[in-house]
Amino acid sequence: MISQISGTIVQRTEQGLLIDVHGLCYEVLVPAAILQAMNGQARADGTVRLVTFHYHHVEPSRATPMLIGFTNEVEREFFERFITVSGVGPRAALRAISQPIPLIARAIDEGDLEFLRRLPGIGPQRAREIVAKLQGKVGKFGLIQSETASAAPRAHHDVAEEAVAVLLQLQYKPAEAKAMIQKAVERMPGVATAEELLNEVYRQRSAVRRGFTLMELLIVVVVLGLLAAAALPVYFNSIEKSRGAEVYGTFGFVRAGYLALKDRGIPGNWNPGIGASTDGDWQLLGVENPNGSSRAYFAYDVLRTGDGGLSGLGGERVQAARRSGQPPYGTYTTSVDNTRYIEMNLDTGEIRKSAPY
Repeated sequence: MISQISGTIVQRTEQGLLIDVHGLCYEVLVPAAILQAMNGQARADGTVRLVTFHYHHVEPSRATPMLIGFTNEVEREFFERFITVSGVGPRAALRAISQPIPLIARAIDEGDLEFLRRLPGIGPQRAREIVAKLQGKVGKFGLIQSETASAAPRAHHDVAEEAVAVLLQLQYKPAEAKAMIQKAVERMPGVATAEELLNEVYRQRSAVRRGFTLMELLIVVVVLGLLAAAALPVYFNSIEKSRGAEVYGTFGFVRAGYLALKDRGIPGNWNPGIGASTDGDWQLLGVENPNGSSRAYFAYDVLRTGDGGLSGLGGERVQAARRSGQPPYGTYTTSVDNTRYIEMNLDTGEIRKSAPY
């Protein structure tokens, strides 16, 4: 196992360093926060010494030895503790340590899920698992005093300035660009890169665009009002038609009873002019008194030849006029709506009506 490496830095890469050790070059992966803090820390002779974590990255067809470098044993110990969390392997931990280790340790100890979930590759669920596994066990790492922790504010400032410069290139005004970045920084205090900061700006602007403006809400209200104004007459007319269907049913029974009485010669003793105002009169026609309910929508009456009806039909007839009042309908004297009626000639079955029946 390789536990330390000391040599000359040949090349810096995005993920770490190439170190020459007596003619052999080793690729050492270094967490972003530690790599940034190593600027200018090479020895006078140009060499660097790293404590390493050595493991094999296993794939179906091969196993590749990997070295991950740290500036001291405490940082390596934190890394080893970090990868004990389920689902956080060496590769994932390497990527996640984009902020100084003391800050990450404090976030774990304080249960700061918002900070943890913004680490690369660590989502909300993984952040909760990290806190559940390590809270109360990483306190000593929060006490680390190093340039990594003190350099964080400067790096943060540089990230914000870089993001503002990008927005200026995209033709945003300086004041607007700075305001957007400042709000994004407040929402993402642990941001590590300008790209993450710009992504947050984009998400916020998209959320604003998805919401309704006051004018859009007013337009929606007006449209709904117009639709309601157009739909209500249709709705009430449909109700009138459904209530009118009840009238036709009642008329059918009345006419059937009337014709039966007429065939038996009884109409001569039956005077429809009394308006069939009693239960006995309606029962004589084979119909229950349709005016008996205080909630009846129509006022029914039976008229004889010569009586004035709403429609002007002649002969003996039955009429239904829409009630306009709400008194108990026990008598014949109830106000009716003369604009809404249906009337049937009992001899011929002819019907005249007002719209929409």
